[in-house]
Amino acid sequence: MPEAGQPTNNNDGAPVPVERANAKRKPKINPVLLGIRRTPPKPVMPLNGLSIVEQFFFKSPPERPQVIIGGCMRLRLPPAVTHFSIPRVVALLKKSAAHHHRLSCYIDPATATTHPLADTADKLPLNIAVATRTTHRKLTRLLRAALNTNFDTSNTSRPLWRCVLLVPESALKEFEHLPQSPDFTIVRDDIPEDNLPDPEAPEPFVDTPEGGIFFEAVFAFHHCLGDGLCLYTFSKTIFSEMLAENFLAEKLDISTVQVNTEPPPVMDNLLEPAFWQVAPAAVSFLAGYAKGFSKNRFKQIRKAINMEEEAFDTEKDGATVDAPAASSSSAAVTAAGNTTLVVPATGALSTSNSSAALLPEPNPLSQTSARLLTYPSSLITALRETCRANGTSITSLLLIASLASTLTALSSHSAPPKTQGYVLTTSFRHLIPGSELIYGGDKQSDPSMAVFGGYAGAAMKSSLKMLDSSDLFERARSVKGATAAAFKDSLGRAMLVNYVYRRKWLWNMIQKYSSGLRGKVERSFSIELANLGVWEYHTASPTAPAEDNRVRLYSFWGAANSSFDGARGFFNVGSVTLGGDMSLAVSYDVGVVGEDRAKVFVETLDEILRKVAARGGAKGRMSVAEARGVEASGDSSRAKKGRKDKSK
Repeated sequence: MPEAGQPTNNNDGAPVPVERANAKRKPKINPVLLGIRRTPPKPVMPLNGLSIVEQFFFKSPPERPQVIIGGCMRLRLPPAVTHFSIPRVVALLKKSAAHHHRLSCYIDPATATTHPLADTADKLPLNIAVATRTTHRKLTRLLRAALNTNFDTSNTSRPLWRCVLLVPESALKEFEHLPQSPDFTIVRDDIPEDNLPDPEAPEPFVDTPEGGIFFEAVFAFHHCLGDGLCLYTFSKTIFSEMLAENFLAEKLDISTVQVNTEPPPVMDNLLEPAFWQVAPAAVSFLAGYAKGFSKNRFKQIRKAINMEEEAFDTEKDGATVDAPAASSSSAAVTAAGNTTLVVPATGALSTSNSSAALLPEPNPLSQTSARLLTYPSSLITALRETCRANGTSITSLLLIASLASTLTALSSHSAPPKTQGYVLTTSFRHLIPGSELIYGGDKQSDPSMAVFGGYAGAAMKSSLKMLDSSDLFERARSVKGATAAAFKDSLGRAMLVNYVYRRKWLWNMIQKYSSGLRGKVERSFSIELANLGVWEYHTASPTAPAEDNRVRLYSFWGAANSSFDGARGFFNVGSVTLGGDMSLAVSYDVGVVGEDRAKVFVETLDEILRKVAARGGAKGRMSVAEARGVEASGDSSRAKKGRKDKSK
């Protein structure tokens, strides 16, 4: 293996030159300020290990909800393909997974190191289930099932990710009288039931007039494998394989495809900060520790909706929650001796062995649900024009609109706080050797975007004033400056953790005195926004010409579990824009928020975005009350109409 921080020819990324092709150009920012050393850092983790944060995710208590990232895609086969073959799609998924070490390995529980599961793609044991596509409700139920079901981190025979394919009913008929394939499990029931209320009506899928074969894919990854951008990374690999010639070939031999044995760079091996680089973050941490960090402003609201902290914590500890029982109506045919994936009647995914009972039960303590939204490029263009005219960005507006929607969702039970907090995720992929991002390289084609691993951080602001009399665009402008500084703040925290970890005496001391910090920030922020970025389509768009041999992508959503210990936000908002079309996934813990308040939140957020887009690029004030569609509450006598709200 190469030394940490050195360029590699890694299947998890494009071939990396020893010297940067544009090394003569000056980077936009001094690389030292971005955590990049002039000399290779000394590795602090095994080269096939997990980062500090990834180990934290991996070693979560087995009975507690895990940090799981999920995504779903709606696809149409190339026009030349007139038959949906489940084995062929599974083979292409195996071939795609073989390109990424983290997706084709197991993690040793004792050492937290990764090891290949097979030598070639055909021998990869994957967790794949197949069900009949019927309604949009089934898609959302399978997504939340994927988010709510823990992985067995002690199982060294399976990877820590899973996939469920929703396929045309005709594709399953050829398996009605055949033995079950060892590569996937067929789910025979129609719509898996669970103990959570339906977030939306069971509308059937409405396919486009041009016809074709549609299918959906739901993915779930343990967060220890990688960050949110890995959803984009893996989908890009999948789409590169889902070509018409691969579907039409008489035989697709994947036995010659070698499994990638080269692990991606561990982020903590790419950092080795000096004291002056971590001093600002250390001062900020100590100041926050002295103040008790973010005040939980929602405690009274939760009491008002009959969810006191003490009662809720007791319920999550298992004292009052009954595990839903599996039903025989969801039985799946499994191959003898093979551990495969099934969907019990609870709608949660779990591993099963034909010679044993269900191995784990669906985790009753995880009650994450999700709602999915899509916006066409025409609306996003109008939204962007209005944002530019008012000196802000779509990301900043989305964050402020989410905070305003929180006011509406919670105001029926108690007076919401006048200040709210938010969490904004960031990415440190510029640290990956071979990346040209600091030189202004194209993000879409940058080698770092082809690496499946964890390189994410988060910036938090605990006190942003949000009044009904506040100007929505002024609030968005104030957040725009904060989002620009979020990268610096989150990188400073990542370097601080790395600096402390490299000094074991300091790490042990911090561990001793900061063991309760996670509980202090739990549910103390309104929103956690994960923006996966703005991209061109990485496969054919829905309007691609018939001669395009690639699979068509219609929808792409990314979400995360919201029930794990230490979850910071009431609502998690995942955003991704492809070819101008934007998709939003709002996830939340039903036991904390409730479906009625989640529905109000999503409807209000949708209404605000459409109101702003309807302005068509016009410049002017819009109060938070106007955006929310409520009467101004007169909450600030100092904020006069037409005058900028200077509150921070």
